[in-house]
Amino acid sequence: MLLSGSFGGWIHKNSPIQITKKPDLNDPLLRAKLAKGMGHNYYGEPAWPNDLLYIFPVVILGTIAYKTLFECYFDVN
Repeated sequence: MLLSGSFGGWIHKNSPIQITKKPDLNDPLLRAKLAKGMGHNYYGEPAWPNDLLYIFPVVILGTIAYKTLFECYFDVN
């Protein structure tokens, strides 16, 4: 039996490949990262303020500006 993968691939149901990995909560390094609030990544860079404050507003405003300019340019009466 084949199952759909999350990235569009196919995985056999009895595949020897480990699909999910449960975190080892006995690992002191992981526990320290979770205590610092950095358990969402493995590189040590927090998402705030780098992504959330600086990048997302630029992307959102750029999308709105592009859509507005596109509609103004191709405005057909």
